Amino acid sequence: MSVRINSIEEVEMASEKESHTLLIVDCDDEAIDLYMALNVGLEYLPVTIEGED
Repeated sequence: MSVRINSIEEVEMASEKESHTLLIVDCDDEAIDLYMALNVGLEYLPVTIEGED
């Protein structure tokens, strides 16, 4: 399963000293549901530049 990164933002949390990288992605609703169910928001994921534009 793959997603397209639309933009990258640096965000700061009031309760934390370090900033976090937020990836704004585009994929189908089924993929979003699966990623959210697997709680991948808290996991490291490999990012590659492979695939179609």
